[in-house]
Amino acid sequence: MVEVTSMQIAVFIALQTGFFVWGFRTAISIIQTSILDLDARIAEVLKGIVEGGIGDFEPPNPLVTLLTQAIAKNMGSESSGAVKEITKDKLGRFK
Repeated sequence: MVEVTSMQIAVFIALQTGFFVWGFRTAISIIQTSILDLDARIAEVLKGIVEGGIGDFEPPNPLVTLLTQAIAKNMGSESSGAVKEITKDKLGRFK
């Protein structure tokens, strides 16, 4: 059977801790680089949108435009500001 000394255990723990710290620093460096790259890409896209606009839109359908105008016209005539009083009969039902 192999005998393991406390010195060997200490060296193993030190190497394992060093490897962990190196891996952690490497991971953080990769994450930082990725975040900076993503930030630059987002800034570039936003700059393109601000300078060039979002793009061309399809013109509205004439029937939809007509329907929208009719609805707006009907809504405007009902909201004249007059309050309609709705009365109830003796049984509590609306007339």
